[in-house]
Amino acid sequence: MPDDYPSVSVRLSPELMKTLDDLARSQKRSRSAIVKEVLQKHLLEDYDAPARRKERLEGLMKFAGIGAELSTYKSAEEVDATIRYLRGDD
Repeated sequence: MPDDYPSVSVRLSPELMKTLDDLARSQKRSRSAIVKEVLQKHLLEDYDAPARRKERLEGLMKFAGIGAELSTYKSAEEVDATIRYLRGDD
């Protein structure tokens, strides 16, 4: 990674630091590499979520065997509610 990339500092609870250290040790990777990967995955996933809602819902509905009639959904909230229902979150 270039030296001119910005850096960030965070404070972690002892439990989270132990989890990070254990994971880094087991994967033979640095803490920074793991934190960077986790941030990239979650930030991009959250950022991309609205664009992927329809795709995710369609996949879940096909998996659940109830078809993918997405044209009946009017809002992102309805799509999210159906995803939570199919996952069993509600």
